[in-house]
Amino acid sequence: MEKTDVQAFRRALREKLRALGIETTELEGFGPPQIGGTLRVLLPISDREVVITDFLLFAFETDNDLLQLYTTVLAELGDDAGTLTKRLVEWNAVCPLGHFGIPVQERRLYHRYTLPVEKRADPGALADRALLLLSLVREVVAGKYPEAAPFAKGG
Repeated sequence: MEKTDVQAFRRALREKLRALGIETTELEGFGPPQIGGTLRVLLPISDREVVITDFLLFAFETDNDLLQLYTTVLAELGDDAGTLTKRLVEWNAVCPLGHFGIPVQERRLYHRYTLPVEKRADPGALADRALLLLSLVREVVAGKYPEAAPFAKGG
């Protein structure tokens, strides 16, 4: 997608999220292969818990780019992260959408879902699709959060 289309997508998605009472933040992108910036939301997964979800678009191939929903489930893991790492193998074996992981260099738990999108995708239609995906990702993350929460630092 062209950078202007990505901006139009983020603008349309931001409006749809705000209509649902979900506040957004715009962040600067980290450069190629990311196209443009990042749209961040605090996504409620229960009455008391929220996670951070970022929407990013990446250049991929001639006809397709990638839309990624990257959710930071736990920002900092405690000392028992090794046990959680072993559980992730089981979680990912049955995860219906995306996958969970723990970056080696960072001690945080994430969920990531990546979707190919046509470079000529309509920004408004893509925003509708992204909103649907956000609700599906929310269900996946909310389902595992109670099991993951005790692994948070201080948890």
